Amino acid sequence: MLIIFFIAEACLFSCAPKVNKSVLSFFFDGVPVQKSDPAVSERNITGSTEQADSSLALLIRGKEEIFYHYPYKEKDCISCHDKNSKSELISEEPSLCYTCHDDFKEKYKVLHGPVSGGYCTKCHNPHESENAKLLIRTGQQLCFYCHDSKSIKGGETHSDIGNTDCTECHNAHGGDDRYMIK
Repeated sequence: MLIIFFIAEACLFSCAPKVNKSVLSFFFDGVPVQKSDPAVSERNITGSTEQADSSLALLIRGKEEIFYHYPYKEKDCISCHDKNSKSELISEEPSLCYTCHDDFKEKYKVLHGPVSGGYCTKCHNPHESENAKLLIRTGQQLCFYCHDSKSIKGGETHSDIGNTDCTECHNAHGGDDRYMIK
């Protein structure tokens, strides 16, 4: 009941749009971000792969942790996009990604399906993300978006994994065998 009161008070009685935006963004997905929004300029920009603060602590401070792809952060759009087009890429995935990042075909005997198909953006956002490594989802949610959780957790090997992150045992990009065990 206290949380409902807090939300109502912050949203209905606050004159500060920044507070309203922070509260709404914490509880609801899809709250629009506007470039003129003062909360946007106060984001903590980092290339770090670790997020030390919890979402609630970030909400209280009024800041969101955002991870940026380096060219996007530097507004170097033409390093990936055709300068004569707003959205066309200068080359296809994954060759575009491999101009800066490791080519996993040279690193692993077996590649994960999206990696072998060149679909980097099935797991990674090419511009910015609230998740480290620009992931579009985290933990098991990332893997179970494509892989059937019931069949995996129903098997003998994974019956007791709980909420363990799949990447604690498996390499997300590839490995020496089809199971990509680390």
